[in-house]
Amino acid sequence: MKNLWIRLLALVLAVLMLGTMLVACADDTDKQPEKDNDDIDDTPVNGELDEDDPYQIADSLPEVSYGGAEFNILYFGDTTLGYFYVPEKTGDLIDDAVWSALARTEERFDVDIIALKSSAENEHSYTSSISTQIGSGSTDFDIANVHDVLGGNLSVQGYFLNILDFNQFDFSKPWWSQKAIDSLSYMDQLYLLSSTLSYNSMGSTQVVFFNKQLMDDRGMAYPYQDVLDMNWYLDDMFASIEDIYEDVNDNGKDNEDTYGVLLPQEFYAIYESFGINLIEKSADGTELILNANDERAYDLIDKLYSILYDYDGGYATVRADTLDMFEASQSVYIMTSLKYAVENFRDATFQYGIVPYPLMDERQTDYLSGYTERFMAIPNTCLDLDYVGTILESMSAEGYRQVLPAYYETALKGRYTHDNESVQMLEIIRESRVIDFAYVYSNNTACCRALYELLTKQSKDYASYYAGKASSAETRIEELTDYFTDMAD
Repeated sequence: MKNLWIRLLALVLAVLMLGTMLVACADDTDKQPEKDNDDIDDTPVNGELDEDDPYQIADSLPEVSYGGAEFNILYFGDTTLGYFYVPEKTGDLIDDAVWSALARTEERFDVDIIALKSSAENEHSYTSSISTQIGSGSTDFDIANVHDVLGGNLSVQGYFLNILDFNQFDFSKPWWSQKAIDSLSYMDQLYLLSSTLSYNSMGSTQVVFFNKQLMDDRGMAYPYQDVLDMNWYLDDMFASIEDIYEDVNDNGKDNEDTYGVLLPQEFYAIYESFGINLIEKSADGTELILNANDERAYDLIDKLYSILYDYDGGYATVRADTLDMFEASQSVYIMTSLKYAVENFRDATFQYGIVPYPLMDERQTDYLSGYTERFMAIPNTCLDLDYVGTILESMSAEGYRQVLPAYYETALKGRYTHDNESVQMLEIIRESRVIDFAYVYSNNTACCRALYELLTKQSKDYASYYAGKASSAETRIEELTDYFTDMAD
């Protein structure tokens, strides 16, 4: 990110003053404008901290200099880049926080963080290119940003290092999610890194938005108190909207009508939001158990099918359409990702509320907010674990100190919520965030795609679906067990 010409001038001056020849090799297209130190957030990283600010948490990293070394992050596509890398200030609150967080790490350790965009045409070819590079023993990146499921597949083929082996990572710090570590680790191994290095996971957290005006027009009570009373249930939510459907254009259900609830047909992170773990770990952590035949999985299919097709109160379609429809006041509720408060609903002409996913039934004792992730992964070709660990820990810590408060406190809670109750709900959501082992590691065998593959075909025959998947799911569990066991030896 440092300006190439400034760096060259500094080298020339060093030669003239010290008589020492230094060589710097860089491609001008990879470099970004130099960061002005006056613009870098001055949050302390060690020593005296402001005890009144929960985000000013010290890390335990040594003060070392890496002499201008490059730290390369490989990524695919620009849609997720801004969650962890911004090349220059834009004037946007969150962008500038990301930029400043990167700048602090660069300045502190004298490194140059570079984002390398893959030339791959799609996610699958991108994943293949990562395995090819690592398999050849030569990579041009220090870490790779990977798709959750495809990254999970790569991680159990031996391409990534176990992040639990890195001394620099202090998992007691708040920039690490203990729930994610517990869920995604097995036999003391964790190959996919999820931290506040990126705010993607916070943004992808599943929540329920509701249109306050449409509720007011229909005399419906906001669900805030039910949430606080632990009385916010899926059946009650659906019962309140069974009769809301309006065929606006008189041609049957489509994206011009009015509904009670909208669901993106990808149905991401819904199982875990209702406490359904399709693969469970034994109590002693030594065995993976297929749990996709859980009766609650059948119940969830039935409930969603009923609201979508029996009562027409719900509508599932591609994510972009659901967002447009909600913004056009075509639904009371939408079950979707939290990030859309910032990215899509910021100009909504109505006020909305935010609540966690409801409880599925009395067997669920806590609210759960599932999320997906774009993980970071460290290739097994890494030659300097201390270097990579230090930079990643610093980026994670700075993300917590600078980006998370900008995104969560200032943007989400300050700008894009419309009442104090939603702010209170965000705290519940933040504390209830979970990510699912089965979704990441089962390679779609453990019925993780059942909601999409059944409901989009207007079917609720989960029994047949499970019967068709059970054998491949068990085989996958055997493969996972074998890999983790071998790596533990």
